[in-house]
Formats: sequence, structure tokens, C-alpha cells
Amino acid sequence: MKSIKLIKPVILSLLITGMTISVYASSQVESFTDMTEEHWAFASVTEMSKTGIISGYPDGSFKPEAIVTYAEFIKMAAVADDTVKDGVKAKSGEHWGKPYYDVGMNNMYFTEWDIPRSSLDQPIPRKHMALIASGVMGEEVKVSDYGDYSKIQESIYDVDHRTDYEYDIIKAYATGVLSGYPDGCFRPDACLTRAEAATVIDRLTKVMGIEQDVSEQVPETEETVKSWVEVDKDLLGYPKGSYAIIVRDYGVNRKAQHAEMLAKLKEKYPNEAEDIVKVAIEFGSKPTGKNNMGLRKQYFGNYPVLMNHIGNDLYVSVLPIGYDSLTWETKPGQINEYFF
Repeated sequence: MKSIKLIKPVILSLLITGMTISVYASSQVESFTDMTEEHWAFASVTEMSKTGIISGYPDGSFKPEAIVTYAEFIKMAAVADDTVKDGVKAKSGEHWGKPYYDVGMNNMYFTEWDIPRSSLDQPIPRKHMALIASGVMGEEVKVSDYGDYSKIQESIYDVDHRTDYEYDIIKAYATGVLSGYPDGCFRPDACLTRAEAATVIDRLTKVMGIEQDVSEQVPETEETVKSWVEVDKDLLGYPKGSYAIIVRDYGVNRKAQHAEMLAKLKEKYPNEAEDIVKVAIEFGSKPTGKNNMGLRKQYFGNYPVLMNHIGNDLYVSVLPIGYDSLTWETKPGQINEYFF
């Protein structure tokens, strides 16, 4: 395994104040017609362009002062995370950003409940940038690595327990990925320009920096790779022929859990697996009821699927085709979801 060392950037007000910084030119970088070395974000745009994370428009411009959209920021984040390459093509009639949106969904940066597909061309607010950045950083990056959570939160005047995506905002702020304003506010609903977004992504790649320490490396074997998903073909109380997967400590390592869920389901249900996992991600992200339990019933193709979120564990059970009972009460095309 690689030994991961988190690089803690200094929290700067650069993004907000627009101060001039020293920059450098690169012969490998794409040359944008509307970006000069004097632009405050030239260094970040240069670096991100050089690595292929961002790109300009067909006319050769970058449009640094244009407000960044959901589709643009999601693309930057997904390419920076190396989960998809720049230039993937959408299907005929689809929005150009849909492939990147799907990558964001599949890697659990966000759910469709957080960011609907219909918003791809809309300006993205800082709170959703924080949500995505937090998802890219994953569970390996913790606020506690950067200071006391309560003290960090207290230093931001307009973010508290009532704020949407409070934890993700605190995490993005603590790591320096998204800075605050000089007045001590974060302004969760404010939007950023493309130049500012490039700076955010540049900082994000630095937080995710990986160095190899040979002395600490351990060969990656079946014994050292943790399995999050259990398969139970004979789950107690379920009809014969059911196929159940159980994700232990759901949300602890979202990327690994999602990948393993998908792999296990594809072995048995190749045509339905992706849709089942997408819905499981959405369902699992919702808060459970006072008894810490949730339940969802719906069909995928001809298969009735029952999902349970109990405590820290997520159960996804594919029932046999034609299954019916007095407790199922769900028809094809219908969704029944409860939290209790």
C-alpha cells in the first residue's frame, strides 16, 4: 500500500482578496488568449492546464471572470481525482457534463438529492463546491488533522449546525481548499469565477498529494485489502433465491465500498447493478429515523429490491423475480421508502 502523507496548505485569503502573486510560465501549458502572467490566478490556471485538469473554450479563451457552473466544477474535480479523463463524450442528446456528473455520483461526491442533473448549467454555490471537495478528499482527510473542529467552526461567522453541508464546509475551510472572506464569513451560497475555481482545484490537488515512503510500504495482498461488503445468499427470513449484500460501516470509505458493491452485484445482475448501486448511494445518504433505521422497496428490471439502512450498516437484497407477499405491497414503477 502507499503511505499517504497529507500536505497541509496554509489557509490563505488569496481566493477572496485577488492579491497579486508571483507566477511562472510553462512551455507545456495551454496558452489562453485572455490570461496573462499579470492575472492573479495565472499560476493555478497554468498548473491545472498543464496537468490536463482544466481546459479552455474552442476560441482559445479561458474566461477567468465567468461564473463557474455545476458541470464545469464537477468535471474539474472528477478529472483532478483521476477517476475520469478529460474529453469523455456524452451520448447523443445528453448534456456534455453528464459523464462527469455520473462519475461524481458513482464516487459519492454527492447524490442526485444534493445536486440534481437539471442544475448542470447553473452557477454552483460554494457550499456545493465544499461538498464535492470533501467527497474527493474522502475519509482519509479529517478535520482533526488540521485543528479543533469547534474552534474552526467558531471562526466562521455564518456557518453553524443549521448550515447545509456544515461538515463539508468546515473540512474545505480547514484544509485551505476554500478560504473565508476578510469579514470572517464563508458565504455558502456565493458563487465563484472560473479563475477562482481553478485555484480551489489546485489547492485540492495539493491536499490530496501522495508521497511514497518505502520504509512504511506494505505489499498489497488479499490479507491487507479490507473487504467492506459481505454476500449472504441465504439471509434469514428472505425467500429462497434471494441475493443480499451487506455493507459494514457504510460511509467510512465510500469509494472502496461503492466499487465493491458494484463488483459484487455485477457478478449476479450485470444489467441492473449500476442502477441498484446509484439508488443505494442516494438512499444511504439520507438520515435515518429516530430508531436509526430506514427502508426502501422498488423494482429494478423484473427484480424486487429491498434496501435497509440499520445503524451503520446498509443491506441491499435482490429478491427473486415474481416475489410477492403481503409485506411487499410495492408494484413495478413504485417506490416505497420509510425512515423510523
